[in-house]
Amino acid sequence: INFPSVTYIGDIIMSDKKTSQIISLQNVYFYYTFISKPAPNKFSPGAEEWKTTVCISKSEAKAFKKMGINKTVKEFDAETFLKTFKVEPPAEFVNDDDEYFTISFTQSTHIGTDVTNKPSWLQPEAYLENAAGELEHVTDTILVGNGSKGDVRIKVREGRNGLNSQLHSVLVRDLVEFEQSGGGTDDWASRAGVDLRARHADSTPTPSQIGSAPSAEADDDLPF
Repeated sequence: INFPSVTYIGDIIMSDKKTSQIISLQNVYFYYTFISKPAPNKFSPGAEEWKTTVCISKSEAKAFKKMGINKTVKEFDAETFLKTFKVEPPAEFVNDDDEYFTISFTQSTHIGTDVTNKPSWLQPEAYLENAAGELEHVTDTILVGNGSKGDVRIKVREGRNGLNSQLHSVLVRDLVEFEQSGGGTDDWASRAGVDLRARHADSTPTPSQIGSAPSAEADDDLPF
């Protein structure tokens, strides 16, 4: 695979008996990551999907396009990037052309057209790596905030219209933990000794539920 920071991981057999390759894009920055809970699929009423958008360097954006995967590589200038993702673009990707590149990867929560058929094995996994290189499974415990850095793994397979991809898992090395509005920062709750995050742990809102969902500009499936 001709991509500076891509590693071939292996093959897996999917439920339809077809083989998918798992590849890892390394040293990416994460934005609008929905893994602990899925986000609504705006193009399919009633459907949901897990998703993340990653920012990569200009050289790797060009290389990714050559791989032939059916994914749009979107381009932003710094001002539009900040407006879309609510944070400055990665400092290490700053360039004279003021160009920043993102790709969105998704995984549907259901199989086929039945939105109620939701096997748990479809859910992507999330891991957090500490300074010692030890991994912690954080799929259900940590919300990955915009600007976090790490690796993303995707499943790639041949489809009717070329190479398709699905989100497989994320590994976060530099975590920017998502801060929930009203969650555990209430001064009255603090003075009363109440942990609001623990109190409402079974109904923790996703970013989309509290007004932090990406705008249409951030959606990989929309053309420029």
